[in-house]
Amino acid sequence: MIIDGLQCKSERNIYSSTRKQRLNLHNERGTTNLRWEGIMEMKELIREITTALVDNPEEVHITQIDGDRTAVIELRVAKTDFGKIIGKKGRTAESIRTILNAASAKQDKRCILEILE
Repeated sequence: MIIDGLQCKSERNIYSSTRKQRLNLHNERGTTNLRWEGIMEMKELIREITTALVDNPEEVHITQIDGDRTAVIELRVAKTDFGKIIGKKGRTAESIRTILNAASAKQDKRCILEILE
């Protein structure tokens, strides 16, 4: 398999010379799958932040939709806690998104946080 001009074998970490991006290649049953590392960490990061902010942490529901290079994280909270997640003029939501973007950029990924009612 050739990725970004580099030949690689399965079960091997390679580094792209153009993007300095780490790819993990896993060969299972003759197919090679590219897997993201750290996406569950992003979901757990959002869970830790939001459960600390709300009054009803058991009603925090987070789902994740994966794409090729982007993951969309959907956050649902109780209606009584919705304002605590948004904050004054959206500052709390903007801060959560900033933390998520910084953590995902470190892993060369893009995560989008959608706060749903």
